[in-house]
Amino acid sequence: MRVVIAGGSGLIGSCLTRLLVEAGHDVTVLSRTAKPDRQEVNYVKWLGTDAREIAPCIAETDAIVNLAGANIGEKRWSPDRKDLIRSSRVQTGQTLAAGIQETQNPPAVFVQASAVGYYGNLYGPEVLSERLPPGNDFLASVCVDWEASTQGLRHHGIRHAIVRFGIVLSMQGGALPRMLPPFQFGLGGPVGTGKQPFPWIHAQDAARAILFVLECEEAVGAFNITAPAADNNAEFSQALATVLHRPLFAGVPAFVARIMFGEMADLLLYGQNASSGKLQAAGFEHQFPQVKSALADLLS
Repeated sequence: MRVVIAGGSGLIGSCLTRLLVEAGHDVTVLSRTAKPDRQEVNYVKWLGTDAREIAPCIAETDAIVNLAGANIGEKRWSPDRKDLIRSSRVQTGQTLAAGIQETQNPPAVFVQASAVGYYGNLYGPEVLSERLPPGNDFLASVCVDWEASTQGLRHHGIRHAIVRFGIVLSMQGGALPRMLPPFQFGLGGPVGTGKQPFPWIHAQDAARAILFVLECEEAVGAFNITAPAADNNAEFSQALATVLHRPLFAGVPAFVARIMFGEMADLLLYGQNASSGKLQAAGFEHQFPQVKSALADLLS
C-alpha cells in the first residue's frame, strides 16, 4: 500500500511511519521541515498551502493520513497562537481535500486526525461515545473545524475515517516528558481535583490504531483513540509515581495551573472520558490497555 502522511514527522506520524515501513508499505511524508530520518521513506517539504506541490504524491497513493497541525500544548494561548492552532489544521485539510478532488485517481481511504477535545468541557465522568455532539469551548471548536476540513471527501467515493486521539504517551514528545521532572523528584501529583478524566493512549497503540483503520475496509466515521482503562488524573498520577518509585505529592491547585498556563490550563483541569469501544468492536486490540504497563514500557 502506498501511503502519504501529512504531518508525518510529528510524534504520532513518526510512530506510524515506522510501523508502515516495517509492514512493507511505501511511505511518503509531507512535512514543514522534511528532515529525513529513514532511508526507506520519501520526505517532501510542504507548507500545507498549495495542492499543486503535492499533486504527484496524491495522484499515486492508495491512502492519505492527515496529522498536520501546530502543537496545542507548546506555547501559551495568545490570540495569535490560537489562530495558528486552528489555521494549521483547517487550511492543510482543505488544501489536501481540494487536491484530491482534482485528481483522476483519488486514494481509496483518507484518515483525518482529531482529538477527544472534540467533546469539550460539557461532560463529566460519564463515558463518551462518538455519537455525542461537540462541546463549545476553544479546543472543541478547533476539532469541529479540523474534522470538517476533509469531510467532503465522503461524497467522492473515498472512505473517510476520523481518529480522535486522547493524550498520547511517549518519551519522544508530548505531555509525558513535561510531566516527569516533578514526579522524579517526588513532588508530582494530580492537577486540580484530580477527578477529571485522563484519556491516555500509548504512542505505539495510537499508531497501530491508525494502521488498523487504514486496513479495515469497514472503518468509517469517527473513532476515539484511547486506552480501555478509564483513569482519572489522580489515578494516572498515582500510577506514574508508583512506576518511578516515588511518593505522590499533594498536587497542583487549579488556581496555580491557571496562573502558570492561562487558558491552556483547560488541558489539565478538564478531561474527556472518551470510550474506545467502537474501535475495539471493530476488532482492534490494545497492546497497552493498562496505565502501569504502558508507563513501565515507556520509562524502562
